[in-house]
Amino acid sequence: MKYVKSLAQAWSYQNPAKSSIFVTIFLTVGIWLLAGNSLCAQSAPLRPTWKNFSLTLYRNMALVRDQTRVDINKDKTVAILQPVSTKIIPQSVTITLEDANILEQSYSYRPITPENLLESFVGKDVLLINTNKKIGIEEIIPATLIAAKDGVVLKVENRIETSPPGRIAFPFIPQDLSNSPMLKIVLKGKADKEIPVELAYLTKGIGWKADYVAVLDESAKDMELASWVTIRNHTGISFNDASIQLVAGDINEERADFESRSNFLAKAVRMSGGKGMEQERLFEYHLYSVKHRLCLKDGQMKQLCLFSASQVPYEKHFLVKANDYPLSRRVGERKEKLPVQIMISFKNDDSSRLGMPLPQGDVRVYERDSKGILQFIGRDYLFHVPKGEIVRLNLGKAFDLLCTRTQTDFRKFEGTNRYKSIYESSYKITIKNAKKEPATVTYQERLSGDWKITKENLPHVKLSAATAAWSLNVPPGKERTLTFRVRTRY
Repeated sequence: MKYVKSLAQAWSYQNPAKSSIFVTIFLTVGIWLLAGNSLCAQSAPLRPTWKNFSLTLYRNMALVRDQTRVDINKDKTVAILQPVSTKIIPQSVTITLEDANILEQSYSYRPITPENLLESFVGKDVLLINTNKKIGIEEIIPATLIAAKDGVVLKVENRIETSPPGRIAFPFIPQDLSNSPMLKIVLKGKADKEIPVELAYLTKGIGWKADYVAVLDESAKDMELASWVTIRNHTGISFNDASIQLVAGDINEERADFESRSNFLAKAVRMSGGKGMEQERLFEYHLYSVKHRLCLKDGQMKQLCLFSASQVPYEKHFLVKANDYPLSRRVGERKEKLPVQIMISFKNDDSSRLGMPLPQGDVRVYERDSKGILQFIGRDYLFHVPKGEIVRLNLGKAFDLLCTRTQTDFRKFEGTNRYKSIYESSYKITIKNAKKEPATVTYQERLSGDWKITKENLPHVKLSAATAAWSLNVPPGKERTLTFRVRTRY
């Protein structure tokens, strides 16, 4: 640097009219030549190119796999594996290679920003560029960056500058700065050769969910059912020409960030409708493979068809669930209005043109009006459904069906002590049908303690240890009444 500067000053003395211009030229060339020599003196790490992206997507994360080749030698070889996700889980990284040992591996993500550039060049030479107002040209002055935290401190010739005029230029970009994260591995090879390297890691910021669209044909009592998979990529990198697989099931992931749930689903068979993916069993989960390779750009949402099926038979029925409160108290004769829920159900089996595992997701249901226009009629959430199970969807509240519940009697019988008592309650349930067609309504009552129905005008079904159900067929424009008496022991 001193030689370049002295040469420039000597030429300036011989040619004072053009001194500023050529001093600038000499200094600029000298600085960049020295910077280049400095770079050449460093051993630049290998930056191999990925060859075969493949992703296995889970609900809230993904397993990323890729392959590349690296030239190694018997001395230490530094390889930069890039790009990798900005939301990588570093502890999950697995590197598979042959004929070499991994001495160390590290993950870093320092984007190229003014702050990071200044921090990287502390103690190194930079260029200070300022415009000479007298002659109207830029002057480039060599300087040393002393500090960059809480303000810039430069050493310019024999003085220290804290607020130097102009702008700072950097001769190169440091190797540890990049706009995408990097994995650096230090290898020691057993021979000088090219070896295959496979990288696998888990990352957040990417996942998938299933959505369903059902179109009802009420006249034929069947429906069209299609499922779409939505993939969102917010990993900070794009995956080009990647093979995609989806895992359906509740997997125990990282405890600090994910909720643990139990697994689900049994073995599935091939679906008879149109399929956009192939499905197989994986451990106690299910794996769906996309048939073609995809490009997932960073920040992109992409939808894929999981399956579609037509003429799926369904049933529509109505359900009333009584409020959950104990029957060991007097309510009085006030009429309690209970909503009548609209339900549809279908079976996930081969005869229904389904018969494959249905991953959890939202179901949106439509029906065509008298003019053939598609109308939205309800939405529900579908939990994981194995083959052979019945799917029940709650679409909303019936407009033309009304249900009232009235306590008609209440008695308390004292037991042997204050902790043992017997109660008897009588109820009257009235369901009115304002529709032009008959309706079958299922009424469910939540019961607690040791209970027994002692009197009823319609037979009940014991659904569980705490639920009794009755079925009421209500003619159009009429009403039906259910009465029962229940004895409860606590």
